[in-house]
Amino acid sequence: MENNNQKRIIAFTRDDLMLSVLVESSSEGMVSVYPYNANLSEINYDNSVILLDYDVEDANIETMLPLLVKNAGVDNEVLVVSKNCDRKNVADVAKKGASRFIVKPLNKKRFKKYVLPYLTVNIHENLDQSVETNNC
Repeated sequence: MENNNQKRIIAFTRDDLMLSVLVESSSEGMVSVYPYNANLSEINYDNSVILLDYDVEDANIETMLPLLVKNAGVDNEVLVVSKNCDRKNVADVAKKGASRFIVKPLNKKRFKKYVLPYLTVNIHENLDQSVETNNC
C-alpha cells in the first residue's frame, strides 16, 4: 500500500549496499531503480526524490545530473551519493543543480539523516535549498 505522505525514490545505482538500504528503509513499492542508460525523459518523476550514485565509470554522469535535475522539476529533489567528497566534486554537483551531496557509504544511519527528511511530501519548503554536505 502506497503512503501518500511519502515521496517515492528513483535511484540510479549499482551499489549493493545502497540498494539494500533503500529497499529495507522504504515502504513497499516506493523505490524504483533504473539503469544509467534509461531514457530520462520517459520516467515519471511526480512526487519523487532522485538518488544518483556518482561513482560509475561507464556512464556519463556529468551530463546525466543536469538532465535529471531538469526532468525532475522544482517539486522533486536530486541527491548525489559519492565517495569522492573533494571540494571540486561537491562544487561541480552543486553547479549542476543537486540538492544534497551525500558521502558514501549510504548506510541506514546516513539514509535516516540525509535522505529520509526529503521523503515527506512538501518537506522541501522547510529545507535550505542550497547544496548541503555531510562531513567528509
